[in-house]
Amino acid sequence: MTEQTLRVDAIDHDHLAVVVELSLRRDTVEVRCRDKLAGIADRDTLRSWLRDPQGVYEYDDMAWLWNGYAVGVCIRNMLPINLLRPHVVENLRMFL
Repeated sequence: MTEQTLRVDAIDHDHLAVVVELSLRRDTVEVRCRDKLAGIADRDTLRSWLRDPQGVYEYDDMAWLWNGYAVGVCIRNMLPINLLRPHVVENLRMFL
C-alpha cells in the first residue's frame, strides 16, 4: 500500500486559511498543519470513530469532535474547532 495524503481546508486562530494534511499509512494517520506534526493516530481507531462519531477522540495535540450534527477537528495552539463539511467527512471515511 502506498501512502496517501488527504488535505482539509481550515481556518486558524487568526482567521487565516490553513491546510490540514492527513498522511494515511498502513497502520497510522499522521496529521500535520503548517509543516508541524500534530498527532499520529491508529488508523483503525480513527476509522471506527469517524464511522460512528461520539464525543471527543483525542490524541497528541489533536482532537476530533462530534457536536451532535457535525464532525470537527481541532489542533492545540494552532487550530480552533473547525466543523468539517459532510462531503469532507465522507471522503475521510472512504479513504481510511
